[in-house]
This record gives sequence, structure tokens and C-alpha cells, in this order.
Amino acid sequence: MKNFKILIVGLISCIALIGGISLYTSHHASLKISEVKTINTKSSKRKKITNKKFYKGNIREIPGDTLFVDYPKSFNGLISKGKATILGTVTNLQDASNDSLPNRPMTMATIAIDQILAGKLDKQETKVKVLFMGGNIANNKLLRDVSNKDYLTPQQREAAQSNKIITVKYSYMPLPQIGKKYALIISPEKKGVNGIPEVFYMPIYSGKGVFIRNSKGQYLREAEPQPVGGGDGTKSSNTSENDDLIMNRGNE
Repeated sequence: MKNFKILIVGLISCIALIGGISLYTSHHASLKISEVKTINTKSSKRKKITNKKFYKGNIREIPGDTLFVDYPKSFNGLISKGKATILGTVTNLQDASNDSLPNRPMTMATIAIDQILAGKLDKQETKVKVLFMGGNIANNKLLRDVSNKDYLTPQQREAAQSNKIITVKYSYMPLPQIGKKYALIISPEKKGVNGIPEVFYMPIYSGKGVFIRNSKGQYLREAEPQPVGGGDGTKSSNTSENDDLIMNRGNE
């Protein structure tokens, strides 16, 4: 992966599904929040897909401690790490898991762009594809590294080796939802990264680049129960209220 290096260490049990440490880096030219640009999108007929049909029953949570390398000290610095900051709505979800990362569930979300808050995109890009970590995966793929361990009971081993499709959510990344509105700080990835056969975008610093619109119309990041390491070795909350306030002011 070019802009995001993710390292999961430790064993994942088929009961607890425990994750390890994640490491992220990002490099992009500086940008500033500037004039908001409105994108006009035309509605088109598409095959109906719903969250209920896409995600598979109960969601398995994989907690983890997330360390960010070179994390910026200001909100403008955070914005500068992405090519663009957009407001948009998820219109489609697609399973993006592949043999390149066989035990890593990934979901590609199609985002219809409503506004560009910062940076630039090509004029024809009224929609973008954004890759989220987490999504649907077979048990035997997710747990391939531990499915034959001696410490598993026969029942646990059978569960770990089953091909039942489950939905996995990492603690540092929300699962995209059809019809939901987001503010996203995104950076581009080349074709072939993460085994994806097309050009796409990723949120910067995982969940730090994803602001979810709530019922009150506010864009807020998902609360992170565990501490997150800053680039200078300090600990900070994954959800900075100040950053959320600045993002919402930029949307006004």
C-alpha cells in the first residue's frame, strides 16, 4: 500500500477476534480549506442495494491499538494530508476483498460528491470510489493464520475453518452505509494497490479522515475507545472535538 502501511500483529482468536497494532503513514502536498464548490450530480437508475442485504448479520468487532506516524498537529495540517476534502453520500457498496490480502476484509464505497471543501478533483469526478477497511469475509480466510492452532478446541477449530461469510469491523474504521452522508479527507491510490484493479481513494489516517453526519446534521468522527499514538509519541483521543467543530464550520 503506498500511503497507508498497516501492520496487524498478534493472534486472532475465532471467539474474541483480537487485533493488533496498526501503523499509518501519509504524504501529500499542502492544501488549505478554501471556497466550497458544489457538484451537481444527475440521478441514474441503478440496481437497488441496501445495507441489510450487503452486510452479513451480526458484525464482529476487532479492537486494536492504532499508531499514527507523522500525524499533523493542526486541523489544517490534517486537511493537507489529503488530495481533497469532500462531502458526499454513499450510493453503492462492493466487496473488495482479494487474494492480495487474503485475511483482510475490505469494502469499496461509491460516494456521490455533494461538495468539495478543500483541494481539487477532476471535473468529471462527480463520484469517487473510496476503500474502507472492514466488511464481508469468510471465517476461514479471516482466521487462516490461527485455524489449525493446538490451543483451539474442536468446536473453535471447526468454526475457524468454516466458509461462512461474516462482517468484520475494525475499531479504527467505520463501515460505510448506503444513504449515509460523510465528510471525507481522501487521498488517491494507484491501480493495483491492495490488489484493487482500478484507481481509487482511501480516507487518510483511517477513521481520522472520516466524519459521519448524525441526525442533527453534524459531521463527527466515530468515537475510539482506545488511545491513539501521535507522530511525536504522545497519546491523543481519536475523536478531537475541536477538529470536529472546525470540519462543521467548513461545511457552513
